[in-house]
Amino acid sequence: MKKVFTENIFNEAEVGEIRNYLKDFVKADKGEHYKAEQGEHYYVSIESIKQNQLLWNFIFNKKVLEFIKKCFNEKIYFYNNIVIQKNNLRFNKNLWYHKDSGDFHQSEILKKKENELSKVGLYLQKNIKGKGGGIDILKPFKYDNFSESNKFINKLRGLFYRLQNTFSNTHVHSKVGDVVIFNALINHRTSLTKEKYKEHTEDKYVIYLQFVNYNLIKDTLKIIDKEKRYKNDIDIEEQVINYNSSNIEFKVLNKNFTNFISQYLGAAQKLMLK
Repeated sequence: MKKVFTENIFNEAEVGEIRNYLKDFVKADKGEHYKAEQGEHYYVSIESIKQNQLLWNFIFNKKVLEFIKKCFNEKIYFYNNIVIQKNNLRFNKNLWYHKDSGDFHQSEILKKKENELSKVGLYLQKNIKGKGGGIDILKPFKYDNFSESNKFINKLRGLFYRLQNTFSNTHVHSKVGDVVIFNALINHRTSLTKEKYKEHTEDKYVIYLQFVNYNLIKDTLKIIDKEKRYKNDIDIEEQVINYNSSNIEFKVLNKNFTNFISQYLGAAQKLMLK
């Protein structure tokens, strides 16, 4: 489903509590930590998050899980890692958009209507135009099949995107506590922070997860599982960890299987906005 879904899930008090906690979390340098010019990224496994009640209850909040289920009424599987971004700011107004799974082979498998790879973003501040705090998104044109194999369609898509960027407002006006879900083939970028606000803006925090559906797992294995290690549904289910939060069950791919699948579909370990 190549759409964007947004819903306000958390109130300001809930967001304020988690923002205050993340300041100490960042100082403690938990998990795999990557620093770049545009900010800091912390990669944490879901098993680790399970040991942290505050983060677990926030990320896998009942309302978050219900929102995902409402948007995708099918069995989904989370990648086994979460990324916490701090100050992933963009100062270059000409920086173009990107897809999380932008390679040709990824587009070809993800273009199928029955296949789903999506990102879930939990935004802990308002996305203010000129100050940042969220993302910009290019909406696909009506009959785009997302395939990269047709040169004419590729040129038409590029023209449509450039016109949209020039004449339309691509800024996603997310609010404090919004959850945004978007497909890996949706073109997006970090919203601009103007230089004059560089030293005078609050810290920006975003928490990201990714999930796939079962059909995409099976289609991917047909291509990459040369040794036939995962021959049937039972073999696949053995790679799945079942969790429960607020009496809602959800499924997570174990670390090795997440890495195996994501090497083809798109990075799970380096899940971040460019």
